[in-house]
Amino acid sequence: MTVYPWLTLRNRTYYLRAPVPADLHEVLKKTQIWKSLGTQDRRKAVEKLRIESGVVSEMFEQERRRQARLNEPSLEELTEAQLKIIGDVYFAHLLDEDEERRLGGFEGDDFDIAAEWLDTLDQENRREFARGQISPFMLDEAAEVLSWDGIELRLADNSPSWPKLVRAIYQARIKADQAKRQRNMGDVIETPKPEVASEKHYGSAAVKLVGLARAIRLAFGVVDPSDRQSNNYPSIQHS
Repeated sequence: MTVYPWLTLRNRTYYLRAPVPADLHEVLKKTQIWKSLGTQDRRKAVEKLRIESGVVSEMFEQERRRQARLNEPSLEELTEAQLKIIGDVYFAHLLDEDEERRLGGFEGDDFDIAAEWLDTLDQENRREFARGQISPFMLDEAAEVLSWDGIELRLADNSPSWPKLVRAIYQARIKADQAKRQRNMGDVIETPKPEVASEKHYGSAAVKLVGLARAIRLAFGVVDPSDRQSNNYPSIQHS
């Protein structure tokens, strides 16, 4: 009988049990990854194992690539192309969140109250955007988006691109809020699915959907610090 090192039987159910490579122990905070294959039948378990093993192996490789990029020197500036991609990705993210909310029927929320709150926040964002102001929340959002899978850029704290980046975030949010209002009126507004190159200057053919690696980590119970919002962001001076 063929032996599969990552296949194990526990409580009469087959599981994938993958050892985490030593160089990823610290970042993944695990030494093993377990996932139920949902069957007691060995043949079916082996079929599922082949699929899940590929997913786990890809997660390891993505994490290695991500760590390598994080260890690169910080960028002094962002290009116009990078700023546009970041804005497009953030816009799509906001509409995707909104779509998920609607798919759930606004569970736990009142539609009318949510619509009023949307208008209130949009007015505040537009007021700040018109005046060239930067709120701490928008600065946090900008810094977080830089860490997202498929973007993963390190921008120097003193970079002159920070104000441009935050304004790109404002622009994306204002556009997204307008689209949400149209959805509230029953208009059909598609959620875009932008693709982002994983290289620093977006010149590689290795393109992936934003959030893929994060989704894989969540599927296998792996929590990474970059999946949470950090407060270690530079301050931007403005008048």
